Amino acid sequence: MKKFFSVIAMVMAVAVMGISCKPTPTPEPTPEKLTASVSPTEITADGQSKAVFTVKYGDKAVTNVKAYVNGAETALNNLTFSTTTAGTYKVYFSYEWTAGKIVKSNEVTVTAKAIEQQQPGDNSGLKMVVDETILKVGETRATFTITYNGAVIEKDYTIYDGKNNKLSLPTTTVTINGKSYKQPYFESATTGEFTFWASYKTESTKDRMIKITVVNEAIPDRAEDPNPTSTSFKRRSLIMQFTGTKCPNCPRFIAALEQLEADATYKDLFTWAAIHTYNLPNDDPAAPCDDNTNNLGLAFGITAYPMGMFDMAKVFNSVGTAADVVNMKNYINNAQAAAAPVGISATMNLDEANRSVTIRTSVKAKDTKEYRIGVWVLENNIKGVQAGSSKETDIHNHAVRYADSKSNNSYYGHDLGTVKAGETVDRVFNIAIKNQAVILNNCYLLIFVSANNGTTWTVVNSATTKDLKTPLKFEYK
Repeated sequence: MKKFFSVIAMVMAVAVMGISCKPTPTPEPTPEKLTASVSPTEITADGQSKAVFTVKYGDKAVTNVKAYVNGAETALNNLTFSTTTAGTYKVYFSYEWTAGKIVKSNEVTVTAKAIEQQQPGDNSGLKMVVDETILKVGETRATFTITYNGAVIEKDYTIYDGKNNKLSLPTTTVTINGKSYKQPYFESATTGEFTFWASYKTESTKDRMIKITVVNEAIPDRAEDPNPTSTSFKRRSLIMQFTGTKCPNCPRFIAALEQLEADATYKDLFTWAAIHTYNLPNDDPAAPCDDNTNNLGLAFGITAYPMGMFDMAKVFNSVGTAADVVNMKNYINNAQAAAAPVGISATMNLDEANRSVTIRTSVKAKDTKEYRIGVWVLENNIKGVQAGSSKETDIHNHAVRYADSKSNNSYYGHDLGTVKAGETVDRVFNIAIKNQAVILNNCYLLIFVSANNGTTWTVVNSATTKDLKTPLKFEYK
């Protein structure tokens, strides 16, 4: 009998075990939300201006997505969109989050506006402008627009190179103020620097030659915008320090800037450019490396050292370390009281073998204004004995080596034209770092944007990169 009950117990146990071991059904996974954003939302229909999309599956950025433009599947290289046809474009994306399962994103809108000729100042006389000044050899082109008294001209003009040779350039159709015109363009199968000017009737632009640089390295795409809908930017004042290793009083101003740089409250509110022009013609190891940059002191009327300048607008004499610190803090505080009218971003390609860096700068506007932009190459950790210093070894930082901001005999930057609120515009630079004494790994970029305040141009924002390789994204408050 006991044996019988034991068998029954075993059978019941197995039955229970069978029930408890039955697998629990796996719940159907729930997809994350697919979100799309774009910057800028407005581009120019010139085939060059780009809208850059960011697509995220949950919190993760994804690129292996399908794009649909106005309902049609469209291949977008690196999630960028450009067009030569003005209009409104509705874009959304799909993503296969698991085998056979598709999720769709929200729809975003890109407006492509017809090319508009923007001429700073009056439109009288002959003018020639170009849409790109840095080209990739054999791949990209620069399109000129020629106007006379504000009207686009398509014939009877002559284009010359910098050696006064007549050129026969091909033409392409561009749209300006809603009308189509044939305008000349330039592309090259060889690298180098090329200059151009035009003549028409009795006038010429020979005194305003256009320089185009053709490079081997790829021109980088625009940096990703971390907050496409915002125009609340960080504001950094530019402090220019005119100095030199043989300036006996300069250490007091250097000490003031070092104190400001070490102050947690102020270190992120300014950029520092040390311009070593005191010794010229020089034996200063931190001096500028080309004649263009050497003229910075002369251009801004610097006649004494040490001397500083705020935002290229206000010159001030150094009177002592403590007083200089107070003076700089007061200026920065006043500058911070006003919102930054623009933000700055940049991406770079460094060609170490040829010692050149190609930079795509982007300016995003909070306020509609006419802006200019400049890029300077700065170097840190330069050894050089400093007059008036008690240090055994003097290290010079933030030294301006190359300055690419001279236009129309001023250093306030290259014209960007009028940038509308919410719009993002680009300018590409290429800077050859020919001086072999400059250590590329110790270099970084200072980028500034200036605007006209009614009487002169003044820097309205500035930013620095980490080095010559790492992208700089728009910085928001």
